[in-house]
Amino acid sequence: MSTWSGVTVSSGHIRTLGFNNNLVGTLPAEIGNLSASHFNQLNILNNPGLTGSIPASVGNLSNLVIFNLSSNNLTGAIPSSVNNLTKLVGAYLAGNHLSGVVPDLSAITTSGVVVSLNNNDFTFGDLEPNLSTFNRTGFTYTPQNTVDTARNLSFAEGDTMVITPSVAVNTNDSYQWYKNGTLISGATSRIYTKTFHEMFDSGAYSYRITNSVITGTTLQSANITVPTVTPNPPTPDSIYYSLSGNTLWVRGSI
Repeated sequence: MSTWSGVTVSSGHIRTLGFNNNLVGTLPAEIGNLSASHFNQLNILNNPGLTGSIPASVGNLSNLVIFNLSSNNLTGAIPSSVNNLTKLVGAYLAGNHLSGVVPDLSAITTSGVVVSLNNNDFTFGDLEPNLSTFNRTGFTYTPQNTVDTARNLSFAEGDTMVITPSVAVNTNDSYQWYKNGTLISGATSRIYTKTFHEMFDSGAYSYRITNSVITGTTLQSANITVPTVTPNPPTPDSIYYSLSGNTLWVRGSI
């Protein structure tokens, strides 16, 4: 084992693990069975094929000083057991798809400690509950990945447009809606609504979320595309014009 690439062994005990770029699969719960009194560095990063969640058993590694799982494809919540790692000088979890409420990290108080939670899928609702335990020097949680999922929403002519974010309701959040990257004046409700959908409403809609508790951070949504509507067919008393190859029906009596 002492000759394995990425494994450092001393006095018959594994001291460090370091695997970059080639790992595929998930982190096993058995990782927590490594000798807690000897094992002190876990560096598993830049593995896009590494998925799944962080096992709670990492909390057993009580002498860990470097905990680096950055730039993988991990999902799920940070286990609360991470707060057991009181000797950490660096916990690097950035660049994944972690989500859920960030746990209490108040026990991680090593001088000069660095904890990076940025570029994940955390929302303000995930960050608020234990903010006081990680809103301090050395802890980074901004920016985050885009929220919501890129999708298409179709509406018939005359329908009321209703676009609902997938982000959970959070009292301290404020919204601003955009169309094709341009701010929509007055569109500050969580749910975007427009009565009587028409062809000119097609485009890419998105929103930005700010928070009254967590200032200095903005969450940006993915685009929600509303395709061009097909006009209802004309009635016998309709007149119409052709504009640049598109037909505009104008309703009313001739």
